[in-house]
Amino acid sequence: MPRVVSVLGDVLSYLRLFALAIAGSSLGAAFNTLAAKVGSTPGTGVVFGLCILLVGHGINFILSIAGGVVHGLRLNYIEFFGWGLWGEGRPFLPFRTRESTR
Repeated sequence: MPRVVSVLGDVLSYLRLFALAIAGSSLGAAFNTLAAKVGSTPGTGVVFGLCILLVGHGINFILSIAGGVVHGLRLNYIEFFGWGLWGEGRPFLPFRTRESTR
């Protein structure tokens, strides 16, 4: 049963990463649409459209990197946290030099 819960947790973690990718691409598409609509305005629309593209995709890029780092750290913490709990395994007994009584 614990293995089933672990597999379910892994699947949900990868679904979260997939959702982050979809959110990033949707945000990028929204900035593209907004910049295209503003850019088609006569006058200074092209300048504002370029500003929207640069700032919007810059924000999206920073959010994507931060999300990847945070979720990667989270997965490492969760996956390796169970390896060092007290009461697991056997105690470490280092090699010792024993004197012979000869």
